Amino acid sequence: LSKEIIKEIALGGLLLDIGKANIPEAILNKPAKLTDDEFARMQSHVTEGLRLLKQVPGISDIVVQMVGEHHERFDGTGYPRGLKGETIPLEGRITAIADNFDALTTQRVYKPAYDFDHAKELMLKERGKHFDPELLDIFFDSMEEITRIYDQFADPTWLSTSRHRAITQDQGEVA
Repeated sequence: LSKEIIKEIALGGLLLDIGKANIPEAILNKPAKLTDDEFARMQSHVTEGLRLLKQVPGISDIVVQMVGEHHERFDGTGYPRGLKGETIPLEGRITAIADNFDALTTQRVYKPAYDFDHAKELMLKERGKHFDPELLDIFFDSMEEITRIYDQFADPTWLSTSRHRAITQDQGEVA
């Protein structure tokens, strides 16, 4: 990928969930399972994000496309359009992997942060279903680099956790 495309993917990654600005906080911060209506409202963050970004001059088509496709699934069961396989543009398939890995490894009000190994295990179960199998393999082949970057930019309070110590000990480093 060109440096320009990589920059667009990075910007798109930052804006993926901008539509959540229009989702009620009671839904965003609910510690329990969402009702069907709440889940439908949560899913609307994709179309809300598209609506917001289309009003911003200079936002690239790639960024808009990523916001609109980060919940599509490789098997066609995603939303909002139910795109399947390679009809999901490359940037959308990359984003689905990165967004899910981030969601799994970040603490949420309804779940703890999972360690990288557990996140990998869960995502591999979705290989070819939720995720492009080839891209998922590339992603996990890069785990050493992902861990290095994660540690470089991690919240300092996280670096003292048992999760960080377990990762660095697996790499032969002293935490």
